[in-house]
Amino acid sequence: MFIIAFQTIWLSPLIGFNRGFVILIWLSTPSFILIPAFFVDYYSDFRRYRKWIETYDENWKG
Repeated sequence: MFIIAFQTIWLSPLIGFNRGFVILIWLSTPSFILIPAFFVDYYSDFRRYRKWIETYDENWKG
């Protein structure tokens, strides 16, 4: 769990600046309530992040 939280904070400039705030809320509430919502949110952000990488790759190749 800590690794995922750290990863999310580390990637927050790329996938949205509200990520650190979400982590603070997640750590300060009972985790069994927020873990499912957190993973859904994390997965949607990961898809957006992957799309950003693909776009960057295409632009880099020209």
